[in-house]
Amino acid sequence: MQEREVEEYPDALIKATTGMLGNSRLLSMFMKLIFKKTNVYEPSKVIVTCETIVKWFEKVYITKSFPSNFDFPFFFKGVCIMLTLDHALITSKCLWMIYKIFHILPVEERLRLVEFIDSIFLKLMFHWAWNIRNVFSIFLMY
Repeated sequence: MQEREVEEYPDALIKATTGMLGNSRLLSMFMKLIFKKTNVYEPSKVIVTCETIVKWFEKVYITKSFPSNFDFPFFFKGVCIMLTLDHALITSKCLWMIYKIFHILPVEERLRLVEFIDSIFLKLMFHWAWNIRNVFSIFLMY
């Protein structure tokens, strides 16, 4: 994973890492690795990163044991960067990722995420890009 670019990850690698998440404590390490390799100004990398994160979180949800070692400050820093960037595709993909994993996060971390989203509510609700407004309204209805 460290040697390849994020958008060059084969499906077999994603499936293998997802399968390894039977040990949910690996989630934090995988998340840090893929976030560090992702250039936020390259939408193709951000799309693959968000989709991969969702797959990993869904696997952890199936195992019913969220890891106690998960690095939420690092994760939220990446999410904050993607949400505050004024790039329609990247911001909407990050909102989609949050929508898909929101129910998996522990309650305290959901509240922290909601507080941040509340601080940028108007920016997202009245964003110039229709896809961001659309994904944000879907998230609000959730």
